[in-house]
Order: sequence, then structure tokens, then C-alpha cells
Amino acid sequence: MQRRDDEWKEVRYVRAFVEPRKVPRGRVLVHNHIRPVGFRPDYPVGWSGFRAWTMKPHPSVGVCKCGWAPLVRRHYRVARRLDRSEAQA
Repeated sequence: MQRRDDEWKEVRYVRAFVEPRKVPRGRVLVHNHIRPVGFRPDYPVGWSGFRAWTMKPHPSVGVCKCGWAPLVRRHYRVARRLDRSEAQA
């Protein structure tokens, strides 16, 4: 069985305060689950824990419709996982 770390070796972080304009072929633009106060489509990467990166497509990310990075046709976010209390509800 492959280690989970191997799946993420190809992650390339977006530089802080840079608005993504294009995504290299064969990769997807992904951001984390953080939604800081004042979040908007041009919210800068690096503020208040908001991070973004490109990676090869992977089942651990899903299409996001938050409006961030409007210059990119489609972006993704880390898929939400249920914690034990939610899974039992």
C-alpha cells in the first residue's frame, strides 16, 4: 500500500499575495478549507491561513464554487471529511 504522503508529492504552492491566472496542463488549482472574515473572489493567498496550490487531479479534492480566483476557469478545494460525531448522526 502506498503512503498517503506519496499522493501529495507533486503539490506546488501558489506564492503568497499572487492571484492565480492560469493552471498548468494536467494540474488543478486547489485551496484549503479556510474562509477568513471578509473572504471574496480576489482574497490573497497567505492571509489568515488561506492557502492554495496546484496538484495532479486526485479524489481528495472536489470542485469548488466559492468564486475565488475568477481568472481560472475551475478550481477545487480539499474535500471535507466527516468527523466521528457527524458520521454517527
